[in-house]
Amino acid sequence: MLKAVWYWLMIGCAFAHLLTSQAMGAQSTVNITIAGVPVLVAAPPRINRHTPVIVLYHGFGVPNTPESLIKAIPPIHNALTVYPSLPLVGKRMPPGGVDELLQRQNKDYIGQLLYPSMLGAARELPLIIEGLSRTYGLSKSAPITLFGFSAGGAAVLLSLTETDVHPRSVLVVNAPLSIAQAVDAYQRQSKNVYRWTAEAREESTRYDVETGADQILRSNPSTTFLILQSERDAGLTVGAAQSAAVALHNAALRYRPSPDISARVLPDADHYVFGGPESATTVATIIDWIQQHAFPVERP
Repeated sequence: MLKAVWYWLMIGCAFAHLLTSQAMGAQSTVNITIAGVPVLVAAPPRINRHTPVIVLYHGFGVPNTPESLIKAIPPIHNALTVYPSLPLVGKRMPPGGVDELLQRQNKDYIGQLLYPSMLGAARELPLIIEGLSRTYGLSKSAPITLFGFSAGGAAVLLSLTETDVHPRSVLVVNAPLSIAQAVDAYQRQSKNVYRWTAEAREESTRYDVETGADQILRSNPSTTFLILQSERDAGLTVGAAQSAAVALHNAALRYRPSPDISARVLPDADHYVFGGPESATTVATIIDWIQQHAFPVERP
């Protein structure tokens, strides 16, 4: 997950002041700020109270800004497609910029960088949904789909237990599924030993998809899940993704007979799946799944 950390931090800095206001097909795309969060919004020509909302979070590594993520995963037809900026990266770097982020990482990767970004995004999500609802006149029952890549995927999954947002569907790609797994990925890629802090140990009890599956489904009993994991990810494993999906599926059996919850392998792909030759297939898989799960049965 931390492939040449300084590299993705510099990339995020390069995009920090990029703003767009353009048309992408039939979608009108504009940068706005909701509750202090920079958000890139692609709106369809017609919006009604029940238009689906698709929220897509970038990661720490490329794509690591809303602008780069919208290029990787274009807006979903007939949906309000929203790309928030993840806390602590890109245009939301702290005052000290890249140097401060590197200091945070070296001092306590979990407690001062990864988890604060995850938790910040999770806590902002209800405010983003509320702001979108007011701006576009959406019903509180408008279906919500959450997507996240890498750290953005962890933020999405954390939001399921930290907020009152209850999505219709959730899709994550190469996301650490627990704090322990994030630590393992950090150690393997950075070649440094992570020294657990009391803060990080506390955070590890708040984020573990496999052991927390019952809690996740208790709050989101009808949510569908897809976990995509690259086969050649240097930090994360297919086995962990499959175990988390099984735990979520088993927890969901208490609420419905045939849960739509699974994990899939992205063959011959590494962590940064959106930049390789296999990216077209991955993007097609993501868009197809979202289109199938984000809309009510009576979709237009």
